[in-house]
Amino acid sequence: MGGLNLNISYYPSDSICFGSPITLTASSSTGFSCSWYGGAVFSPSTGSKTVSLTFVNPGNYLITCVGYGPAGSGGGTVNIVVLPNPSTLLNITPKSICINTGTVQLFGGSPIGGIYSGFGINSSGVWTDSVSASNYSMVQYKYKDQYGCEGSAKDSVLFQTCTGISEFNIESNFSISPNPAIEEITINSENIKYCPLKIYDSFGRIVKEVIFSSNEPKISISDLQQGIYYVSIENLLKQKFVKQ
Repeated sequence: MGGLNLNISYYPSDSICFGSPITLTASSSTGFSCSWYGGAVFSPSTGSKTVSLTFVNPGNYLITCVGYGPAGSGGGTVNIVVLPNPSTLLNITPKSICINTGTVQLFGGSPIGGIYSGFGINSSGVWTDSVSASNYSMVQYKYKDQYGCEGSAKDSVLFQTCTGISEFNIESNFSISPNPAIEEITINSENIKYCPLKIYDSFGRIVKEVIFSSNEPKISISDLQQGIYYVSIENLLKQKFVKQ
């Protein structure tokens, strides 16, 4: 091949996230027709100077246009990097929420730092008491990495009418001190009697389970690593604390 000089431009970039659109355009000072090669799916498949590309997998792709025109034949090549999207998980906690219990912090999205969405749920994963009937609701979690590539995951949470909540009055009495804490935390409550208490890490994994009573309010956390944790009593309301 010789005589035809081709340049290939790309939009929006030569480095894209997997699943993102990309367009390549071949140009020359003289007329030509172009055939494309390089491990991608091209649209249109042949003959066009401008093509949209679809990639089956992330990786590095060497894309070539072989052109033919009055000046002869020639080729142009560009390297396209297709970045993988981050692996994103959502194991929503709690799995059920009692209606009319106030705000509830949902968590379980991984990696940390993503955005939650769903009915009555803000971007930080806080649900406000806005559901009027028992029902399952879908929660979505999206995370973007340092390259702007996005992963997403979904899970469901059950909103239900619970009985006996007023017996505990958790919303007005449940708090944690000290916060941050090192060796132990104290659950400040006047009238919670023998309820299941769970401590979750920031990934939504249960790291400790006890039967809690306000008669014995102290819980050892000396075996926990430093980080952010959540205390849940009866899967109703949660409080966050920091282990130093």
